[in-house]
Amino acid sequence: MEKLTPKNLKWTISSKKLNFNTTDDITPTREIIGQPKAMKALEFGLSMDAPGYNIFVTGLSGTGKMTTIKTFLDKFATGKKTPQDLCYVQNFKNKLQPKLIKLQPGKGKKFVSEMEKFKKELATTLPKIFESNEYKEGSKKIVSKCNELENKLLLEFEKETAKKGFKVVKIEGGVKADVYPVINNKVYPIDSVRNLVAEGKLKEKDLQKILKVREELIDKLQYIYSKIEENQEKLHAELLKFNKQAVIPTVEKFLLKVIEKVGKEIEEYTKDILNYFENNFYQLLDSIMDEEKENLSLKLEDFSVNLIVDNGNLNGAPIVTEISPSKQNLFGTIDSHLSFGKEQVVNFMDIRPGSILKANGGYLVLNANDIFQEGVDVWVKLKRTLKNSLLEIEKAEQTFLHTVSLKPEPVPISLKVIILGDEKIYYTLYKMDDEFKKIFKVLSEFSPVIDINDKNLEDYLRVLKKIIDEEKLLPFSKKAILQILNESVRLSGDREKFTARFHLIADIMREASFVARSKDSQIVNEKHVEEAVFNKIHRYNLFEEEILEEINNGFIMVDTEGEKVGVINGLSVYDYEFHSFGKPTRITAQVALGDNGIVNIEREAELSGSIHDKGVLILQGYLQGKYGKDFPLSINASITFEQSYGGVDGDSASSTELYVLLSAIGDIPLKQNIAVTGSINQHGEIQPVGGINQKIEGFFKVCRERGLTGDQGVIIPYQNVRNLNLCPTVINAVKKGKFHIYAIKTVDEGIEILTGLKAGDINNPDSVHGIVYNKLKNFAEKMKNYN
Repeated sequence: MEKLTPKNLKWTISSKKLNFNTTDDITPTREIIGQPKAMKALEFGLSMDAPGYNIFVTGLSGTGKMTTIKTFLDKFATGKKTPQDLCYVQNFKNKLQPKLIKLQPGKGKKFVSEMEKFKKELATTLPKIFESNEYKEGSKKIVSKCNELENKLLLEFEKETAKKGFKVVKIEGGVKADVYPVINNKVYPIDSVRNLVAEGKLKEKDLQKILKVREELIDKLQYIYSKIEENQEKLHAELLKFNKQAVIPTVEKFLLKVIEKVGKEIEEYTKDILNYFENNFYQLLDSIMDEEKENLSLKLEDFSVNLIVDNGNLNGAPIVTEISPSKQNLFGTIDSHLSFGKEQVVNFMDIRPGSILKANGGYLVLNANDIFQEGVDVWVKLKRTLKNSLLEIEKAEQTFLHTVSLKPEPVPISLKVIILGDEKIYYTLYKMDDEFKKIFKVLSEFSPVIDINDKNLEDYLRVLKKIIDEEKLLPFSKKAILQILNESVRLSGDREKFTARFHLIADIMREASFVARSKDSQIVNEKHVEEAVFNKIHRYNLFEEEILEEINNGFIMVDTEGEKVGVINGLSVYDYEFHSFGKPTRITAQVALGDNGIVNIEREAELSGSIHDKGVLILQGYLQGKYGKDFPLSINASITFEQSYGGVDGDSASSTELYVLLSAIGDIPLKQNIAVTGSINQHGEIQPVGGINQKIEGFFKVCRERGLTGDQGVIIPYQNVRNLNLCPTVINAVKKGKFHIYAIKTVDEGIEILTGLKAGDINNPDSVHGIVYNKLKNFAEKMKNYN
């Protein structure tokens, strides 16, 4: 057992190591400090080009994860090749499957503008072709030749019908003609000729002769019409050929200009356009010749370009941080538009990129919490995309309206994904998700603390200077920086470590500078830092003050003087992100004859965590090993945290529970002026615990409020001495002998402090162990007699 002196209670540093007067003498740094393991893992992951070497980064907020990642990504991205621009264009063979075109960086924007020029040139140049004299003469010649042939056939037929006493008559409302006989210089329809027979004006044999000749002429007329139809088809074919010969070379010339400006990557696409012109000539011609020029862009949209990724202004690889990784934001989507309120119309111009596509060829930074807040389907698709190195863009949500679905050509992807998350998420995924460990093969762990050595101290001071410069804070004096370093050590919970959570240190520095300015000071001194720390605590410690008040007025029962059997002061910590504090908690025990062993009341009330349950079982093991070798332990014992109405977990009170249990068994009073914390093992060795500073200060505040008596104090594990960095008030009280802190290695040392008796052994009836042994032996004999 060691009774600690003031020099054991705080972190100290030689002033010689702080070789400056104010922070104006310090050179700032932008380097990442104190994270060699995390940085090495990051560098490895970013250097590996093999599939699956994506990176998962863990660590508390404020430890420099994002700063480090940005620094590394900037370094690696600059040295990488700038990825290609990506465009979607019309697939003229299947408009539901838009085609992907990849171009050199900066060429995508050029492609868009050149195709817009192409459309405008079509609209202005083609009408002029059809208005030219050359075109008119050529088309007129083709049409005239066709008409000449048709006229010749019809003229010869008319002459032949006249010789045979017939006349070609056009049928009203029709496009074809009929052949009527001419009798006595009068033209008769065939029904009227039959009436002449009935009236006796024409013989039957003459009628039959007329009908026979007419039938021959009709057959010949049908033949002529078939020839005319053939001629019309030939005319249309010749006109089509003539029109194409007039138009397509011009279209081809325009497209060659586009290829020249954009590159050979679009040659296949321009061939598709020419084929489309060939196969849909008149339909396209109608769109181009439409007088409603304002609709031209819409009608020629098939020749537009959807530039979805433009890397023209990029130097190196892209770095994208997606803060809202929804399906559409991450993977892209396809917009849709209502058409007459009935269906959703989509085309290739409605394809929208997501952050994966924007980061393709580079780096994508995500937050694990953000991903899972969007839903597990986002995670599933992300894994599938990375595993297959292929991105499929699809409509994010389907509606009840009829939608024509697009299936754009998938995009081959190659990027490095960096996910930030906590250790719990990482190890859960690693254990439960087989694909995760194949896709995220690199773990970069950021430590919440930084070892204190000369190099890290120098670097730490330079980081503090960087914070001052970036935040435009007042300069800090040497003593003020010493106070900041002291707070850093306290936040780390270890006198050999600084905290790596720089955002918490930056908060203190901002607030200290604010205090200094409010006092018209030109420099921040240690008093300003102390006031800033006090103010911050005061803003968040209402709950702590309420608990302290309830202890003082007796609502929460805690004794700080006298002795009691089966009652002891344990210590617990309330830990919030913004404030943590300790409070004493009364722990009691009752024992009786029986064979149920130790009953954990918290467990029976379902208020106990698994680690606390384990701690209670360790007590059982200690009792059996210490006292149960000569007879069976015949005891019913109950232990509880009094006035505790929330959950209890952790084993930091297991030594405390043992002391109170031994007190109850042996009817041995325990000092109430001493509070205890510490874990034990089955051999009675004391083990370290967390929150040691808060626990000591919590009990000290209660004692101070009631008046320090000079014999009050706290028992802690000896291993926790290196974690001590107590507030000046506690240190001063220890220095004056009004408060005491005992560091122990074994249960026996704690027993002697709490009871004033020797711990002894089971063979010494006047020692604590002897008294407990005899009590348990007496229980066993009574139990035997009772049975």
